[in-house]
Amino acid sequence: MITEYAVTIGYISVALVLLTITIALVVFSHSAIVQYKKWIIRGSFLGIILAVIYFCLLVTTVIPSGIYSVPVTAEIYDDNTGEEKSSYAMSSIDIFPQGFEILSLSFRNDEDPLLIENTVDGLPSEETEHLVYSHDGIDITITLPPLTSDSLGVSALDAVSADKPGMFCATASLCLCCFALYKCLAQKT
Repeated sequence: MITEYAVTIGYISVALVLLTITIALVVFSHSAIVQYKKWIIRGSFLGIILAVIYFCLLVTTVIPSGIYSVPVTAEIYDDNTGEEKSSYAMSSIDIFPQGFEILSLSFRNDEDPLLIENTVDGLPSEETEHLVYSHDGIDITITLPPLTSDSLGVSALDAVSADKPGMFCATASLCLCCFALYKCLAQKT
């Protein structure tokens, strides 16, 4: 998976784990609930808020690793004749945590895709040009659109399944915080 908020998501995960362990230790030792009731309630609300922020960041910013088809504009320049033409094409890209690789380029009228191995670091947040082919005086440059979860057609379910351990951690933390809140509010003082 790749996201520009990886550090933020990591900090939230660590905070949720520490907060959940602390709340669990206090809630499951029944004698401490009365003494630390205010702190348990505050910590539970904080845990719920952090879990909701985690879910929102995960669903809206994460792009799972995988192969995607992206519409691109290809500029073809022939050094031999000086001819230049523009064409729409589909490019297959492989997204991985450090960046992406342009795998192939398929034109509408052409049956055989042009196979390319062009690795790029990071994901472009704006339109970028990449020289993908240069051979026998023919240069092909493609213009990639910004690669976002919307432009790649990534659903929320895809994003959630990309981070199963984090989802388990956030869901368990959310459940425990709700349970702790219930225990504190249901207990008579």
